[in-house]
Amino acid sequence: MSEFARNVKTNGSVVLSASFLIFLISLCPTIYVGDSSLFAAASFSLGSAHPPGYPLFIILGKLLTFLPLGNVGLKVNLVSAISGALTCLMVFKVSMELTESRPASWAAALICGISPIFYTESIKAEAYSLNSFLAMIVFYLGIRIIKGKDIFRSSLLAFFLIGLGMGNHHTIGFMGLIVLFPLAMRWQELSVRWAIFGFLLFLLGFSVYLFLYLRSLAMADHGGLILYSHTGTLKDFLRVFFRQDYKGGSTPLTLERTLSFGSAWLYGLRNSLYYVAFWSVKPVLPFLLIGFIGLRKRLRILAYFGFSGIVWFLLLGKLVFSGPKLNLAGTEVVSVYFLPAVPILYSLISVGFAETLSFIRRRRWSTLIGFGSYAVAVLPFVFLPYTVGQYGLSNNVICYTYGRDMLMSLPEKSLLMNHGDNSMFTAFYMKGVERLRDDVLVMDTSGNNDIFGLECAPAWKYAGLYPGFYHSLKSTISEINDEFALKEKLFVDNPLSMTKVVAEFYDYYPYLFSAALWPKGQPAGAFESDTRRKYKEAFEKTSYESVLNMPPSNDFLVQELTDQYGLNTLFYSDFLMRDGDKKKGNDFFKSAFIMAPPERVAWPFINFLLRDGRKDQAFSLLARMKKTQRYGQLAHLFEKEALSVIRNK
Repeated sequence: MSEFARNVKTNGSVVLSASFLIFLISLCPTIYVGDSSLFAAASFSLGSAHPPGYPLFIILGKLLTFLPLGNVGLKVNLVSAISGALTCLMVFKVSMELTESRPASWAAALICGISPIFYTESIKAEAYSLNSFLAMIVFYLGIRIIKGKDIFRSSLLAFFLIGLGMGNHHTIGFMGLIVLFPLAMRWQELSVRWAIFGFLLFLLGFSVYLFLYLRSLAMADHGGLILYSHTGTLKDFLRVFFRQDYKGGSTPLTLERTLSFGSAWLYGLRNSLYYVAFWSVKPVLPFLLIGFIGLRKRLRILAYFGFSGIVWFLLLGKLVFSGPKLNLAGTEVVSVYFLPAVPILYSLISVGFAETLSFIRRRRWSTLIGFGSYAVAVLPFVFLPYTVGQYGLSNNVICYTYGRDMLMSLPEKSLLMNHGDNSMFTAFYMKGVERLRDDVLVMDTSGNNDIFGLECAPAWKYAGLYPGFYHSLKSTISEINDEFALKEKLFVDNPLSMTKVVAEFYDYYPYLFSAALWPKGQPAGAFESDTRRKYKEAFEKTSYESVLNMPPSNDFLVQELTDQYGLNTLFYSDFLMRDGDKKKGNDFFKSAFIMAPPERVAWPFINFLLRDGRKDQAFSLLARMKKTQRYGQLAHLFEKEALSVIRNK
C-alpha cells in the first residue's frame, strides 16, 4: 500500500469516527415526526413503508433493531447516522482524490456533515442520508473512471449501486445520468460484454424489491403488523414503485413534466440553488467559487462537476421545485430530495480550501503556512456548536409523547380515524412496536375518500374485537354504524379532514388530539357534557408540561404537534372556566399561547366558540387580540371569517 493510500485510510477512519460521534450525540432518542415513526414500525415488523416501499432502508433498519441497546426508534435512527458518517467519509475520499490535501479534505468532509440540511437528515430515520451515501460512492467511481482507474469494475459497481439505491429513493436514478458522463469520455474502452454485465448488475441491485413481494405474500398468509405498500402482484408492485397513489406526484407524471417548457425551468433552478445550494454552503461559499477556478486546468473533472450540477439543480429543480411561490412546508419537503448534491458541492469546496492553502505556500508567507493548515482543519469546530445547538434532536421526544398521549386518552375499545403523517405513522409505531392500546382500532383515512386503510389494525388481530367489521385489507364507511358513536367511542384526529360521508352523518366535539363524533339528529347535550368531563380527566395525565418547556423548532411537523398541544390546552382552559375555575383556566390560557402562537391556534378555538353558540366569548377574544400591536391585523381577518361563519350558520 502506498503512503498516500495509507494516509487516506488512516485519516478517513478519523473522519468516519468524528462525524459518527457528532451524529450520535445529536441523534433523536426515539421516533421523530413525519416518516420516522413509519420507518421504525416497518423495520421492526419487516413490513413496508409508504410507496415506493423503501425495502433497502427497511432491511437495514431491521438489522439494527437487533442491537442490545435503546428503543426501536433510536436503533432505526442509527441507519441515517451511519449513512451520514459514511457519506462524510466519501467526501473525504473524493476530496483526497482531487486535492491530496488532508486539511482541506478533512474540513470539507466534516463541514458537509454539519451543514444544516445534511445534519438534520442524519439524526432521524429517513431515507435521504442513505441515498446520499450511495450517490456519493457512484460519484467517486465516476472520478475514477475519468482518471482511467479500473474503468470496468468501477462502472459495474456504479450500476449495481444505482439499482440497489432504487430500493431506497428514486432520486438515485439521477446518478445514473451523471455516471454516463465519464463513461462517454471513455466509450472507446467499453464493449457489448460490459453493457450486458452492467445491465445484469443493475437488475441484481434492483432485486431488493423482491423483499416487498415476499413479505406481502407472507403477511397475506400469516398476518403481520405494518404492510403499508402491498405488492403481492405485478400490478400492485407497479402501483407502489411508480407511486401512483400520489396521483399528481406519481413518478410517471413527475417525469412527464420535464417535457414542458417555460418559466418553470427558471423557477426550479432558482429555487434549488437558493434553498439548497446557497443555504448548504453559505458559510464557505467563497471556497466553492475558488474550487471552480482551481479546476480550470482539469477540464474533464470540472465538466463532471458542472454536469452534476445541471442534473441536480436544473433537471430535478424543474421536476419538484418549480413553483413561483413556496411555503415553509413545501420547501422542507422538497429540499431534501437534493441532499446527494450537498456532498458533491463540498467535494468541490475542498478544492477551494486546497487552492487557498497552495496560494499561501506559493507566496512563502512563512507565518501563515502552518497557521493556514490548522485554521482550515479546525474550521468545522467553529460551526459545530451552532449546528448542534440549533438543529440537534437529542432532547426531542415530542412525537413519542404525542403518540402516547393521543392513544392513552381514548376510551376503551374506541375507533379512531386518523389522517396525516404525524397522527397515522405515530399510531403505527405506538401500536405495532410499543403494543400500546391494543384495544383501540386505528383507521387510515388519508386520501379524503370513504375507504379506510387498516394497515396498523390487521384483521388477524382485531377481527375478534370488532366482528363484522373486516372484509378485506380495506374497509368502507358503511361498516361504521351509529353504535360506536352512541357509546361515545368514535373519534377523528382532525374534524377538518373528515371524509364527505363522515361529515354528512356525524357532528363533532373537541376531544384530546382528536374530535369525538356524534350522529347528527341525536340529542347532544349529555354527550357534550360527558366529553368535557372525560377531556379534563385525560388532559391532566398528558405531557403538556414537557411541551411547554420545549425550545422552539423550525420544523413544520414539530410545530404541528406543538400547535396540537397549544389548541388542546386552550380547550382545557375553556372547560375549566366554564366550570367556575377561572384562575386555573386563565393560567392554562396563557400556557396555551406559549406552546403555540395565536396565528396558528386562535382561529380553530374561535371557530369552536362560534359552533358552540358562544358568539360573545369569540368576539371578546378577538377584541383582546385587536388591542395588541402584533396580532391586531390578524384579529381583523379572523373577525371577517367569524362573521362569515355566523352568516352561513
